[in-house]
Amino acid sequence: MNYNPKRTGFLNNVRRNEGLS
Repeated sequence: MNYNPKRTGFLNNVRRNEGLS
């Protein structure tokens, strides 16, 4: 699996959003 900085940032943002929700 290739982890792109952009993709990782997006996933991190989603997780952060879920945590805040």
